[in-house]
Amino acid sequence: MASDRFKRMGYDVKSVQQMMAHTDERVTQAYQAGHGIDYEEISIYLDEKAIGRDFY
Repeated sequence: MASDRFKRMGYDVKSVQQMMAHTDERVTQAYQAGHGIDYEEISIYLDEKAIGRDFY
């Protein structure tokens, strides 16, 4: 869903591909296809322990 949202914001496929760590542009395009659906906001997060390091 994030990939689709970045596309809607005007980011080019190559930039989204790099950010999502996709090895092929076609993978990114597949993630961007068919996500024009409603979504529900939820409250989840990854803490430093789950990520494996601190981010600031």
